[in-house]
This record gives sequence, C-alpha cells and structure tokens, in this order.
Amino acid sequence: MELLFASQNQGKLSEVRKILQDIKVICLKDLGDDSEVEETGNTFR
Repeated sequence: MELLFASQNQGKLSEVRKILQDIKVICLKDLGDDSEVEETGNTFR
C-alpha cells in the first residue's frame, strides 16, 4: 500500500513516515512534481 502525502514540508513528511512505518508514504516530489502546495496551517514543530 502507498499513501500520497501532498506536502512539501519535510518535517511533516518525516513524522508521518515514522507513524505509518508499515505503509510506503510518498510525496509529490517523489513523483517528479515540484508544485507548490499551499499550507496555511500552523508551522511544523
């Protein structure tokens, strides 16, 4: 199973990958897409 995580935030991506260790988490960049994703929520901490 793969999960496409639509975020360019490497901190968020890293945290999701740790939480979902049994699932392959990929991001848009992994698919060759360098689109900007608008993230208007709080900053990753």
